[in-house]
Formats: sequence, structure tokens, C-alpha cells
Amino acid sequence: MRIVVIGGTGSIGRRLVPALLARGDHVSLVTRRPRDARRQCEGLHRGKTGLLEIVPGDCQFPGPWQASINGSDAVVHLAGASVAARRWTSSYRDLIERSRVESTHQVVSAIEDAQLRPPTFVCASATGYYGDTGDEPATERFPAGKGFLADLCVRWEGEARRVEAFGVRVIRARIGIVLDEDGPALQAMLPWFRSGFGAVLGSGRQFMPWIHHRDCIDALLRCIDRRTLLGPVNITAPEPCEQRVFAKALGKAAGRPVLLRVPKLPLRLVYGPIANEAFRSQRAVPKALVDDGMAFAAGSIEQAFDLLLEEESEREARLTGRAATPRWDRSATKAAASLPKPGRPPARPRLLVVSAEGFIADADSRPRPGVREAVRAASSFGCAVVVATERASTAAAWLLADPLLHPVAIVSNGAVLWNEREGATVHLERIEQPTLAAVVLAVRRAAPDVAIVYEGDRWAASDGELPAGLAAIIGALTLRVGTNELPPKPVARLHIVGPPEVVAAARAAVETPFWRERKIALFSHGATRLVVTSPLVDRAVAAQRIARRLGASRNEVMALVGSLDDLGLADWCGFSVATTDAPDAVRRLVGATVGEDSEHRPPAAGDARSDGGNDPLLQAVQRFVRP
Repeated sequence: MRIVVIGGTGSIGRRLVPALLARGDHVSLVTRRPRDARRQCEGLHRGKTGLLEIVPGDCQFPGPWQASINGSDAVVHLAGASVAARRWTSSYRDLIERSRVESTHQVVSAIEDAQLRPPTFVCASATGYYGDTGDEPATERFPAGKGFLADLCVRWEGEARRVEAFGVRVIRARIGIVLDEDGPALQAMLPWFRSGFGAVLGSGRQFMPWIHHRDCIDALLRCIDRRTLLGPVNITAPEPCEQRVFAKALGKAAGRPVLLRVPKLPLRLVYGPIANEAFRSQRAVPKALVDDGMAFAAGSIEQAFDLLLEEESEREARLTGRAATPRWDRSATKAAASLPKPGRPPARPRLLVVSAEGFIADADSRPRPGVREAVRAASSFGCAVVVATERASTAAAWLLADPLLHPVAIVSNGAVLWNEREGATVHLERIEQPTLAAVVLAVRRAAPDVAIVYEGDRWAASDGELPAGLAAIIGALTLRVGTNELPPKPVARLHIVGPPEVVAAARAAVETPFWRERKIALFSHGATRLVVTSPLVDRAVAAQRIARRLGASRNEVMALVGSLDDLGLADWCGFSVATTDAPDAVRRLVGATVGEDSEHRPPAAGDARSDGGNDPLLQAVQRFVRP
């Protein structure tokens, strides 16, 4: 069959297209980013009997892409802006609505105008159609609910139903939360659960309509093939679970207990109106699929996470050639056990996070000669370049001077997001005052001779002299505090400096009661300096904040890494590159290396070249950012 897939580069489409090709279908993939689609689909048709055709076009507007629908056997419409990608501002709510209703209108118009209309139209919808169902099971006959998503689904499905008048079989696929480690739902939740901050939302008794990605794809294939399915079809697992059960199962898979409970108000303040949806109970059940005889790979939430862990293990074994039993409890100290990255970026990079210690500063703390040229080239390719450094903003001005850099930089190892152009802090992750006081007391008791330096927003404080070498990292002291006093301002980082045996004693004093309880994060810099921060401080978390501001997905974020501080960054980003002299733990996480000992593509004719032509940053931009 020839299947037209619209929105095939999203999290569901990336799974559906290979499944169609594997069974011998001809797939016409309509996308507004054909270059990214070709890169993503590169090699998908190899070893498969199906054919793949990339059709450029924005389905929100009429255009030549609509001709691909003529003569097809089925159309699968999956396009739409992600509901969970960012905070729901009024403009983003408009985008969510427009990307679904307008695009469906254009697809339906193309079906109506086709000389040979496709007999089947599968249009994605969502279980948000039902609103809040409480404890009542919602089959496909359940009426529409109230709220933004419910109203949107009604309009969305109303557009799709227009082609029923032409004899087209229309399936309105009401899809639940798809459990896929590369999908938006788990990408949003996993960092919190891995860090020990997974939570029960409110009472936790609201039902969540979920489905494993394998069952989701199987259900969509069944909707395409089986004429017995018609109208609304709930694509959810047969056993929806309460949110508290879901949180416990995800926490178990991540290897972290779930001890927190979060009420609605704080989430609404952070995430906006989307937080309301997390507290709605939707006990959607797949009656149509069950009646049609579908067997589910994951019927319970426990089976779903067990299957996801098995898939991760199989993928690592396939890539590394050795058996593995990975878990999702990846953190900076365990990142070397996570999966290797692909050899090419999975999508065109829109955000490039560059480790200053690995790619910008040389051994003498001076900018490498090719940095300016590399930043200029990346910017010309439409990729924002963000610097990530251990240095505080007061000591990082020379790293951030290039006007083509993105204005927001990751400084203080992610404890601070700093806007160099405006001279202002965008975000500061503070150590909670009670925790700070308890940590300092424990360190003073275990290692009274250690030097303690407090670092905040453009200031540093201590009760003594600044240890040698630390000024280059945090700048000069600006405050004095007594031995038993804490600074009056929020503290981003606590530096513990001294001889190796003294620092080791300080670490032992805080590791069990604070670090193992996820009250703090620890960064070791040699044997003579230990840094204490909030548990949410990591370059990867900071990169996620910037990516959300830019509207970039994880696959559109690329990292250039070179130090142990980059472990989380290398693990999270869609694609990462290391220098050849990076620590082994870092190089095991990346998809490629650059540097003097690596092979790199020579520049194309007309490329600007300078003495930095062999610079690792320039190599990485030329190889992986250039379209």
C-alpha cells in the first residue's frame, strides 16, 4: 500500500514510518523540514521492501504537497505542536490549536479535491477529548468534556469528519500518554525522577491514560488495515492507572523513591494552565481495540516500564556488543553506563552547547584561535551557540565576549544562567538556607581547617583569604563573613578547599546525610576542591532551560564536551561530540570525537579558513552543524 504520513518526524511518526517500511508499504512522508527528515530517515529503507518518499510542505497551508494524497491507500495525520513542550502562553495555546485544526482542514481539503480519494483517513486526536471523567471508565462512546484540550479535540475531530461524506473511512485516534524514552512525556518526567524529585501530583488518585509506544504503533497499523475499526478509537492501555501508581512505577524504574507530593498551585505558577491537565482524571479504556481482538505488549504500567528497560538493554547490547542491564538512574556519577549516542545528529542542530574547558579555552586559559570562526559559521547555519563553563560570570567575561554567541550562557556549572549582554542573571539555582547551614556545620566539625568560600550572584564571600587559583574561577572576594556566619544573600555554590585528606574528610561528612538523600549535588575538582550545589545543578538541566526558551527539542540540541563536568550534558543532548583528549567516561557517551587525532572533513570550496582550521570547535561545526 502507499501510505501518506503527515507529521512523520514527531515522536510517534519516527516509530510508525519504519514499521510501515518494514512490512513493505510505500511511505510518502510530508514534512516542513525535509532536510531533517532525510537525515532522520537515512538508512530506514535499507533491508526493507518498502519505499520512502520525502514530500516537502507545511500542512497548515495549501501547497504542492497535497497532490501526494491523490491515489494513496491511506492518510495518517499526526502533525501538531507538542502540548507539553513549553509553558502555555496565549500565543502557544494559539499555536497548539492552529497546528491541529488548520492542518487537519488542509488535509481534508486535499482528500476532497483528490481524483482518487484514499479510502482510509487516520487522524490523531487525544484522550483530552473526555475532559475529567473521574473514576468512570471512558469508552469511545463517552461524551466530550470541558476545558481547553477537550474543546480543541472536538474542533479537531470535527474537521476530520468532513470527509465521511465522501465515503472515506475516518478513524479519530484518541491517543493517550505515549511511553517512549525518546518521546516528550518521559523526556519531561525522567530528569525529575532520576534526580529523586519525582512526585505524586495532588491526591494522586486521578487516572492517567497511557500506552507503550509499541502498542501505540500496533494500534495505528490496525486502524489503517482493519475496516472493522471506524470513528473514535481510544489508543490507550487496557489498564489506566492512578497517577500515584504511575509515579511509583517510574520511580522504581529510575531507581529513586518517590517521596514528594506537589499541589496544583505551585505547578500552575511554574507551568501555567497546562498544569490543570495533570490533575484531570481520564480513565480512558480501549474498548474498540479490545473488541477487535488486539493483544497488548504492555497491559499494565509495570509491564510497560519493564519493557522499556528491556529495550534499553537490548539497544546497548546491540551497540556495544556486550550484554547490559541498564536502569534509568543515570546521574553525573553513573553517566558512563548510559547508552552511546548516534554517529550523526538526529535532527538539524538548533542549539549548540559548548564546554569552555574542552573547546574554547586552551591550556593557558586563552581562547583557541578557531573559536570566533566556528561561532560565526554555526550562527550562519541557524544554530545558536551557548557557552557552558565552571567559571562564575565575574570570571567568564573573556569567554562570552563574542557578540555572535547566544546572550545567555551557562556559568557556575549550571547553577547560574547569565545574560552577558544585559549584565543580568536569568536564573539562579540556590542552595536552600537550612541545607546550607547544616552542610557548613558538618564540614566545620569534620574538617575545621578547611577553607569555605561562598559564591552567589556576582559575589563571593569567605571568612579568610581566597585560596590560590580560585579567583580565576569565581572572581575576587566581595564579602567577608564570620566563621559561624552565613552570607545574607542566596548561595549558588559552596567551595570547600584544602589538602586532599582534609577535603576527603569534608566529603565523607556530607556524602551520606546530604548527597545520598539528594539534598545537594557534589562536584570534585581534583583532590583539593569540592563544590556543593543544589541537587538540580547540572549543565544538562541548564541546557534544557535554554532549549525550552528557544523551542528546541532534545534532538535539536548538540553538545561539545570535554570535561567530567559535562557528563550529564553528553548524556542528555540528542547528539554530543568530545575532544580526543577528553576523559574516557566522557568519550564513552558521545557519538564522535574531534581534535588532532581525529579524522575530519576538509572544508568545502569557498569556506572561510583561518589558523583555527584544525581547531576542534571548528571541526565539529564543519562536520555536524553545517547543513
